[in-house]
Amino acid sequence: MVLWITIQLIRKRTKQAVPIPVRLRRVQPHLPQLRTQFMIILLGLQRGCTRTPTRCSRRHNVRRRLALRARHQQRSTHPPGQRPCVQGRHVTFDDASFKATMQHPQLARLRAMAASSACGTHGEWHAPEGIVLSWRTHTLQLLRGANIERSYTFKEHVRDACLACMNDQEGVCIVLDRSLFVHFPSSGESYTLPLSFCPRRLFPMRHGVLITRDQHAHDGHAAGPHAYFVQSVFDTLTSWTHVDRLDGVPHISEPFPALGEHIVHVHQDLIVTAQADALRIYTYKITSDPTANHVAARPPKTARTRRSSARRPRRSSRRTSELARRVSSVLERDIARRVSSVDDTHALLHMHAHACVALLDHLPTQVDPLSVRVLVQHRTLYILASSCMHVWNILPGYVQAADTVHGIRDAVLVSVLRHHDAMARLHDDGRVDIACGPSACLPWADNVSDVRYAADLEACMDGVWTPIPVDLRPACPLTAHVLETLCMCLPTSVASAVLCRYLHARKPTWEGLEWTLYLDHMPQAEADHVLEALGLAAPSPPSPPTQSPSLPHDAEGLYPYVAMALHILAQDAMLDMRRRRTDAPRIVHLLRRILQRLAWSQWLDAWMRLYPYAVPASETRGPPAPLFLHTCLAQAWQGVSPHLDEYLGALAAPLDVLPLVRVAEACPKLASLVSVYAVVATSSAQAIVESILAHRLDLAHLPPGLAVPLEEAIRTCQLDPPQDASPDTYALLCRTDALAAAHGAPPARVSPAMCATLAPGLDPLSAHIFHKDYRLHDVARMLDTTVLHTARLEEHDDGFALARSLAERTMAQCVGRGLFRYASRTLRATGTWRTPRLCLSLRTLPHGTVVSGTHEAHELDWPEFHNGVASALEIGTANVDSSWIFAHASASRGGRARHAGFLLGLGLHGHLRRLGRVHAYRYLAPRHVLTTVGLVLGLGASFLGTGDAAARQVMAVQVAAFLPPGSVPLHMSTMTQAAGLLGMGLVFCQTDHAWTAMRLASQLDAPMVDTADANEAHRDAYAHCAGLALGLVYLGRARRTSMSSSADHALLERLCRAVATPLGEASGMAIARTAAASALALALLCLRSGRRDVAEALAPPTPANLAHIRPDLLLVRSLARALVLGDASPSDEWLDSTCAWTHPGDDVPRALAFYQIRAGACLALGLLYAGRADERARALLLRQLSLEAPRGSSFDARVLRAAWTTLQNVVHLALACVMAGTGDVDVLRVLRAAHGRTQDVSYGAHLATHMALGLLFLGGGRFSVATSDTALAMLMIACLPPFPASPDDARAHLPAARHLGLLAFAPRLLAARDVASGDVCFLPVSVGTSAMAAPTLLPPTATHALTRSRRYWPAGTSIGEPDTGVHWLHVQRRTGFLSYADDPHGHRSIFARTARSATPQLDGDVDGERLLRDLSTLVRGFDTAPEAQRLVQYVCRPHTKLGTFITSMLLDTLLRDAPRLTRVYLALWTGTHDDAADRAVFVHDLHLLRAWYMSPADARIRGSRERLLPRDVLDSVFWHLTQQWPMAQEAVAAYVAGALQPQAAWALALVQAPLQADLRTLRECFIRAPSTRRVDALHCLVHERLVPMCLDAWLVST
Repeated sequence: MVLWITIQLIRKRTKQAVPIPVRLRRVQPHLPQLRTQFMIILLGLQRGCTRTPTRCSRRHNVRRRLALRARHQQRSTHPPGQRPCVQGRHVTFDDASFKATMQHPQLARLRAMAASSACGTHGEWHAPEGIVLSWRTHTLQLLRGANIERSYTFKEHVRDACLACMNDQEGVCIVLDRSLFVHFPSSGESYTLPLSFCPRRLFPMRHGVLITRDQHAHDGHAAGPHAYFVQSVFDTLTSWTHVDRLDGVPHISEPFPALGEHIVHVHQDLIVTAQADALRIYTYKITSDPTANHVAARPPKTARTRRSSARRPRRSSRRTSELARRVSSVLERDIARRVSSVDDTHALLHMHAHACVALLDHLPTQVDPLSVRVLVQHRTLYILASSCMHVWNILPGYVQAADTVHGIRDAVLVSVLRHHDAMARLHDDGRVDIACGPSACLPWADNVSDVRYAADLEACMDGVWTPIPVDLRPACPLTAHVLETLCMCLPTSVASAVLCRYLHARKPTWEGLEWTLYLDHMPQAEADHVLEALGLAAPSPPSPPTQSPSLPHDAEGLYPYVAMALHILAQDAMLDMRRRRTDAPRIVHLLRRILQRLAWSQWLDAWMRLYPYAVPASETRGPPAPLFLHTCLAQAWQGVSPHLDEYLGALAAPLDVLPLVRVAEACPKLASLVSVYAVVATSSAQAIVESILAHRLDLAHLPPGLAVPLEEAIRTCQLDPPQDASPDTYALLCRTDALAAAHGAPPARVSPAMCATLAPGLDPLSAHIFHKDYRLHDVARMLDTTVLHTARLEEHDDGFALARSLAERTMAQCVGRGLFRYASRTLRATGTWRTPRLCLSLRTLPHGTVVSGTHEAHELDWPEFHNGVASALEIGTANVDSSWIFAHASASRGGRARHAGFLLGLGLHGHLRRLGRVHAYRYLAPRHVLTTVGLVLGLGASFLGTGDAAARQVMAVQVAAFLPPGSVPLHMSTMTQAAGLLGMGLVFCQTDHAWTAMRLASQLDAPMVDTADANEAHRDAYAHCAGLALGLVYLGRARRTSMSSSADHALLERLCRAVATPLGEASGMAIARTAAASALALALLCLRSGRRDVAEALAPPTPANLAHIRPDLLLVRSLARALVLGDASPSDEWLDSTCAWTHPGDDVPRALAFYQIRAGACLALGLLYAGRADERARALLLRQLSLEAPRGSSFDARVLRAAWTTLQNVVHLALACVMAGTGDVDVLRVLRAAHGRTQDVSYGAHLATHMALGLLFLGGGRFSVATSDTALAMLMIACLPPFPASPDDARAHLPAARHLGLLAFAPRLLAARDVASGDVCFLPVSVGTSAMAAPTLLPPTATHALTRSRRYWPAGTSIGEPDTGVHWLHVQRRTGFLSYADDPHGHRSIFARTARSATPQLDGDVDGERLLRDLSTLVRGFDTAPEAQRLVQYVCRPHTKLGTFITSMLLDTLLRDAPRLTRVYLALWTGTHDDAADRAVFVHDLHLLRAWYMSPADARIRGSRERLLPRDVLDSVFWHLTQQWPMAQEAVAAYVAGALQPQAAWALALVQAPLQADLRTLRECFIRAPSTRRVDALHCLVHERLVPMCLDAWLVST
């Protein structure tokens, strides 16, 4: 009973199910096991409970009852006073007999866990980069050197820590008592992963960490895995599995590690374990699919572990919202990385466990697993165990046992030349030696009891730690570089000899290196593996089957290799202008001593010609002169690609020795230069630039002869930068504009000075387009619908009539306002969009009376609808959701109308694609006509031409003709059904959907449909919408297809018959309605097809038939015929050909026909030339406005005047279509005059005028009209007459369709952005064959735009679909120029002020003061050259040659935008005027420059572009050197005679004199030749000055 009560109390306390292994009546045999489980639970209560009085009393009762129960089973005594300690807390039991139960074997591990948890933990972990993690108990510190970068404090004990790569970034991983803490210093994120076991060790891996469990801690998982793997902070813990193989199909054998096996080290792909009787080395494989379906064989079932919460990582910080914002991106990166690394063909992907190991080697030996140490030195693995050091060589894919060294007590890694490149070993007898490998060691100290290594090696002797330094790294960088290169590049035996000398010398200075190389009797090398072990030399290659040179065993055999290495090092120093005068002479001095010892006279002569030194003359001995690297590089200009390996082989071949190895690693700049010049030999300039970046070649300090060819390649790419290159490429080219074009740039801004002409509410870019006048303010005033009008009236004037006329004009302005302010305002998604209210009142003066209420409420519905559309069209690029849209709904009558238009405006933007079904139902359910019309047309615009099924359902429900037979009548209004027809046409636009077209064709005659309207007032609009929808479905089909099917023939015949049927008396209205709809359908179906048969059906009637055709049908037929033929031309001849009369005449039917036919032709001309800004079309249309208005007050006169007004309105719209977005001043004048007329002007005339005004300034001048079939059709629907007679007139045309013209708009604005300032700038551009000035509207056919200005770098852009509504051309201004806004005519540029050339002159024969003035003006007055300001202030002096030269040099390089050329000019000046040790090398650079500009590579890379280094400068340098020739002439003559003259080195290089050996050969040929042919033997001499010297010297000897 007590046991049952105890279990119930524990369950209630812990709220978890405690398993009862047996029934209560069978409890007695299982007491030991139950007692163990209860103790564990009690300990958990002790660790996790809160010390409240109630809970303490419960725990006390449990303890007391357990003690009473334990008294009856006391088996042994427990020492009094002892209490088990768990996690620093003590658990005391009341009875000593109960303590005896703690002696059970299963509880021994519990006591061990308590003891280990109670004691403090401390340790350190060292990273190769000098980072140290140091921890003690609850605190861990991250140290970098002596600085504490971060400190961590935890409630639990820190057990182990390391740095590991997790989630593709380096993190600090810390294991605590029951959790894994990961912190990423780069991002500041922290994660905590709970652990269900007590961890012991933590090992970093390539990706993730390995955690081992403390096997002595009793944590409820005695049979669980002993090691786990975590790859990401979002992964769960994964156990390790031991398989027999990692390639192919593995078989899971057992869990890893086995019982009693301890993981002691993890290194790259290896895991080292130790057991009491064996050492094992494993390799591991980590797959990326831990949840694969197929499992080959499951491991034994282990104890159930608590599920980790790694899927829901906890932040250690309280700011969990930051994790919520970042967790998605981190998960995406982690999943992408793991998916990219998955190999679908690997068999391990079919296993459940995704962390597997396979055994590589097994060494049976008796060891203590806890005392095993592992060291890794380069590719060698050392395991110290039981006074033995076991050595393995780490090879790719396996390990090879190398040796076993006995008597090793301890060992530490030390640094001799590089980090941890050697090992200090402590033997059992107290000796310490430095092991450089398995068999190479140097004795170092005796009588040592212990060793350690911190800053250097220390030994414990007689209880005192004494330094025994082994760090022999020279403080001199040159000494270290020479020594390291010798050790890396020479063969192993040779490098071992050099290293042994250096180590025995123990003098890490340049003198020690010289002493090492000059000794005659060298210390015997301990082994040939010294360098191999240090990692400074590659393993000795196997001997080839042919005869190969033997390795040296004496000093004479060592020197050839040292000579080759120093030869390479000297040339490497010569490639750096900073080291050419410092390091190179010292290396050549060493090389000279080696060459003198070897007696290589030709090598001595060759190097004496570069760095003069005194050597005694001797006979030609030794190998031929070495091949110099600059000679190989110069051959690349002739198409011969240099290769470093080939060069090294050619260098070693005459010496009969092995070539040097690892030269690229020792001399990276030299190797990179050779690789780049291999590309120069055959590739283009772009490939050269990419090679420079790939090899990270620094051009800043290259000599001129090798730097200028690469600069020429960079210059070529700079003038024509590649597209979609890397940012580093554009940085090297100094083309920030190309970088912005390829990778994006911040939004451009308009200078505040340019915003003076900007109207409120418009995009600032509009002010930059129209910056010369205030036309934007004028248009904004004419389209303002919120201002209160004011008029001064006389006593007899009718104020109400004037107020009504102005109110109608205000209503008509809404459509134009939406076009004018299209996409001009930024939407804040969290805010509310406000639609301005219409101001329809008039204030009369002088009394100030406000006249309002001029229209009934129903008359304001459509104007408010247009107001809502205009408000929505002002929204720029934004992402809105369905809830935001529905939140703007209103309940008032005016508000509902505005929101209906707002829906249509959002649909025209495409935002209704995201409208939810629930919100759509809420809009449609009330059956509000305007809301339904706006929603239906908005959905049709959003899903234009997609054939979307959901949108089709919404349209079909509105139209009775699309409902299935027998459907319940919905009684929709005619206006709603007309909108449904047009919306159906929009959804299926240009899809050739036959079924939809058939249903639409059946509605052309507007039969009596199921409607709620009491009259048939809107049947004309219904028929028009049916015809337009049919034309949209089959848009351009006659041009795209042959229309040869029977259905197509039937449709065309039906439409042509309907158009040509004469009117009768009974059914004239129905026939006219069908004819108009059929004509519109034909116009779109046969758009620009040129079909004559259709055009004949639409031809104007004869004068005799005019009385049988309604005049407005003539307009539709004329428009349709012109659109079908598509041959409209902006000429009077074409316009006259559309009608049989060229003027109205006096006959009323003829005049009516003339006005209507001319109106249709003008509208067709405007549509076909829409957006082209054609001057001829504009002039032709403007001439149509000169037709006089009919006079008179009779009925016929009023009818004629109405027809003339229709012509005027159509011409206004046609003009706006042609000049859309241009803001043409001539058209603006016409429209301004029309806007000012308020008397006797209908609402339709106002609507047409202000629509034209909005089209003329479309989007503030930022948009134009496209020329596609869809754009033309939408523009025709928007501009189609007849225009409404009143604001609520919707009988002939659907008012909402006036806004569909927005679907024809196209972003064609080209604007230039200065990348330096970020401002929009004026820029002349070339588009095709046209010259324009940005910002400008591009022609419809434009595909590419290029700059054509000297002020900016050449740039271009492809004309596609812009992301921001503007085609941006990013440009970079050249130095010395001002922008076109600051200097329109270019009179203030530096080129306009400089009359003479600024080419640098070495002789200083220039006007230094004038150049300094120009340079000062350039630096101070132009923001493109600020980097040279200090140089001008402190260096440039006009009264010295050097100051004048630097002034002219800076001015030339800045004006040509070639700042990197400055170092070339300085090198030329230094080499010309300084008599330095490297002057002969400088002369060789000059010959390289001359050879480059004469090579085919220069012609291929530079083309016809001017030279970067002017010819005059190079000729001037040669001229100055020639002037100094007399001083060295005698020395050159002595050299030709056979004496070595160091002072003549530069002169010999100037005349390109052969070496002494070649001169001797030439002399022998000269002597043997007949006297008449001796001069011919000297033709091989390059310079003519050598010929007389040779004749004088050799003729005397003969």
